[in-house]
Amino acid sequence: MLQKEITKDQLQPGNLIYVNYDSNWDGNSSPNDWDHVMMVSKIANGKVYVYSAGEDGTREIMLESFEKWALHPDKKNPEISYNPVYEYRQIDWRELFKRYRYKP
Repeated sequence: MLQKEITKDQLQPGNLIYVNYDSNWDGNSSPNDWDHVMMVSKIANGKVYVYSAGEDGTREIMLESFEKWALHPDKKNPEISYNPVYEYRQIDWRELFKRYRYKP
């Protein structure tokens, strides 16, 4: 199994976090229509840090900061509140590498 769903409390470096902003964000509503994916980079002092790609490139931020921003990501309509759904997944990176590495 390449990945399995875990809880937020089980997050460790290397885990992925999928975010879906529901139909308010992109007009689509699908459990597999992920709008954003982040990777856990570290856990320090009880805080989860993630690598997140955005308009300014990829940077390391606290997950808590992203969660606050994700409630109101639309700068043109800051009064609109979104309801992002998060899914936390543990990835078996060794199995992924074995399965998909380049073999000449």
